[in-house]
Amino acid sequence: MKTHFEQNRFPIEALPRSMRAAVLEIHQETQISPAMVATFAIAVASEAVHGAAVLRTHNGQLNLLSNWTLVLAESGSGKSPAMQKLRQPILQFEAKKYQQHQEQLKQYHASYEYWKLIKKELAAQVKNNVRDEENPSSSQAKFTAHILNEPTQPRLIKLSYPDTTIQAFFNGLFENWPSAALVSDEASAFFNGAMASNLAQLNQRWELGPLSIDRRSNAKQIYVEDPRVMLNLAIQPDPFEKYLKRTGNEARDLGFLARLLICYADGSEPCYSFNPDHYLPDAVHHFQARVHELLSQMDKQSENKTGAVEIRFSDETDFFSEGKAALIRDGYQLGNELSQVKDYGAKLHRHFIRLAGVLEYFETGKIEVSLNTAESAFKIACWYTWEYMRLFKQPNEMDCITSDTFTISTWLRKQNSRFIRKNDLRKLGPIRDLKRINLALDNILYTAEIEIFTYKKISIIDKQPHLVRNQLQFQNEIFGWGGGKFDMC
Repeated sequence: MKTHFEQNRFPIEALPRSMRAAVLEIHQETQISPAMVATFAIAVASEAVHGAAVLRTHNGQLNLLSNWTLVLAESGSGKSPAMQKLRQPILQFEAKKYQQHQEQLKQYHASYEYWKLIKKELAAQVKNNVRDEENPSSSQAKFTAHILNEPTQPRLIKLSYPDTTIQAFFNGLFENWPSAALVSDEASAFFNGAMASNLAQLNQRWELGPLSIDRRSNAKQIYVEDPRVMLNLAIQPDPFEKYLKRTGNEARDLGFLARLLICYADGSEPCYSFNPDHYLPDAVHHFQARVHELLSQMDKQSENKTGAVEIRFSDETDFFSEGKAALIRDGYQLGNELSQVKDYGAKLHRHFIRLAGVLEYFETGKIEVSLNTAESAFKIACWYTWEYMRLFKQPNEMDCITSDTFTISTWLRKQNSRFIRKNDLRKLGPIRDLKRINLALDNILYTAEIEIFTYKKISIIDKQPHLVRNQLQFQNEIFGWGGGKFDMC
């Protein structure tokens, strides 16, 4: 996959202390890209938090804390081990809840069979009263009360859907647990399967709002009052690039890509030097313990029907947020840096809000986001914006000219000859388009790095214009022979 520039250093220091230490511990043990591990850590923290809490801004609007992530990395880069290690408590929690659910199902089936038996007897009493022309009100009241007391089937706490269709996923949110994540460390099935054909429906789940589906194909209406959806995906670059080529700009036009925090581990990540104070003993274990604690909290909230925790910005954080919102709006105006990724710029402030809420609640459990956390969250949001620009921005004309200038200048420097025919540059060089070549050469001429002159209607590039032109060298390099009259007219 072609990128426009090298990857920036991920702001590891902006992560909360426990999360940062876990990322560094995994990086130290495996040498996996810190940016990639940090992206997985943010995704797992979001999986743990988004079902238990929401963030309310000063204008009263509620915001989900579901940070959708996508990691692009080659096979063997360590994406699967890193994701699985950080998600281990989620998988363990699901396994434990599955075993509990199996026992609850046994109790449910026994209760249901007994309920059906009583129902049959009560129905017979009502029928007999009607047949014997007796007053059925008493038996009817008992029958009605029994019907209303039908045992409820226990819900399975299913938090992960590794490979599913959009219909099966929505059914899962309805029948099982309303907070869940689409998770895959090999997401080719996601991008090449039925899920990618329903991105518009999936996009709606990034926002707060009920899920309501009523179709003739469904046995019953699907309605989930407050669904929470996470995406934690990883894929190799080649399959992802093939998906983009096959679908054109569909994913971007629909706004799906702009909803993602994307990290492309292409090997251009700069070297890191870490503060020894950033390391903590057993950091991954403490990270996993916090994830389990938050999942248990979500479970208790459901049992007690207490609802989600509401997180708010402090006054100074709210002032900071408003300032950044204005800055972002200016940033994607025509001619500014975000103008080439307006789709992402339009969602940057919400990315920042979601990150701030997750980082604060995951680290401290507090319901007020501090200014320090907000500043850190904005740094991280900006890194993902820069990463999005690196992958998807549309280069303007000046970017193209600058890139072509560098490409041609590099090619010229690698040639052993001082004199090069301009036509040879076009035939043998890295760029064949004459207009692009001329614009790039104009830039190089402006810096006096070269000079172009005409000899017998042949345009010649002189790579050393500050030196006196040597007749023999010129004839050998251009015509391959020496001697004869030398005329520079």
